[in-house]
Amino acid sequence: MVQVSRKLYLMALKRLQESLWNPVLMHKDDTLGASMALAMYEAMESPSQTEKGYLSHVNGLARLIELRGPEAHRTGLGHHIFIAFRYTEVNTRRSFRSPGTGDLSCQILQAVGRNQASFLATPQWRSLPFEMQPKNSLGRLLDILTCGPQSMEEPRDLDVLSPSHRLQTLLKMARQCWKLERDLQRFYQDLERSAVGALYWPLPSRLFESDSSIDDDRAIALHFADLSMAQLFMFYWAILGMVWKGLTQLHEAISQIQLPILFAPSAGGNPGEGDTPAAERPWSRYDMSQLPQLGHRKDYGSMARKVCQSFEYCTQDEMRGVGPTVPPASLGLSYRNVKDEPRYYAETQWLESSLDALSRKHVGFAKHIKSVKTGPEWSEIL
Repeated sequence: MVQVSRKLYLMALKRLQESLWNPVLMHKDDTLGASMALAMYEAMESPSQTEKGYLSHVNGLARLIELRGPEAHRTGLGHHIFIAFRYTEVNTRRSFRSPGTGDLSCQILQAVGRNQASFLATPQWRSLPFEMQPKNSLGRLLDILTCGPQSMEEPRDLDVLSPSHRLQTLLKMARQCWKLERDLQRFYQDLERSAVGALYWPLPSRLFESDSSIDDDRAIALHFADLSMAQLFMFYWAILGMVWKGLTQLHEAISQIQLPILFAPSAGGNPGEGDTPAAERPWSRYDMSQLPQLGHRKDYGSMARKVCQSFEYCTQDEMRGVGPTVPPASLGLSYRNVKDEPRYYAETQWLESSLDALSRKHVGFAKHIKSVKTGPEWSEIL
């Protein structure tokens, strides 16, 4: 059966390429639908055995949607595929990234700051596809990410900056990151105000009900009104965890910067450090009370635990083949946010076992999430 499906997949790829070469067929919804279907097949079966095949489909979809223009995605099949792609594109840019760009907390700052040069961040693409059908909650959350801070500095070459310039760069990043965190919190508060009942609720986990040795977190499974709400909250928690880690590392980096204390110059000199040898100059550190307190945000692994607690709901039998397609992206974001940190060893193991379970359910690209190479830790860059 697998061999037959792959043969059909290759045939479909050939037909899709022929349609893309045709200037009339290229812009039809059917061609867009075929492109999305093949991307989903690559995600589920992973015939290329690497993440590159899936990324190639996502990049191709992005180019095709951009060429069609925002007006082509206001109604019908085009609109529904655009909605699905918008979530896929934002997720993919954060789940699979090139080596050497720092850890995920760094990446969320970079990606939101420069919006990955994505056409989705432009006013036309944020409005025209939604003229006929308003955005849902997930669409509004994606707006926060794609329309986030526009001038975020990338944390590269910080080691060559003077202490004062380094401090100013990190403070700017911290302010942007705190704004993003406030926007996410307001989004959640709006959901609470508009909800008729509970947004989600805990139930005893059926996966671990026979294991008396499990901790309290694993004993609980979070349940939702439907899969769309599960997708929304898993993604929200994964992103919030990344932002919290970014804030934690930014605060740590800022607190470690030493600044020379300026004093009166020697005769005829300029204001500044005067003639005092560097080793004898007094130093000061930034007053961290000028920044908001991190508080509970230091435990950014708590968001990974919520994502894991949501996994059981998505993969229960009644969700059939659709449910297992919801968790991979959020699991991947959370995994890359806490992996290799000793204090989050239990969370890392929980995330890995969840990704392995998805692989057994034929969600092919789940197995690639753990193997994608990562760059240096952000603490090394800072």
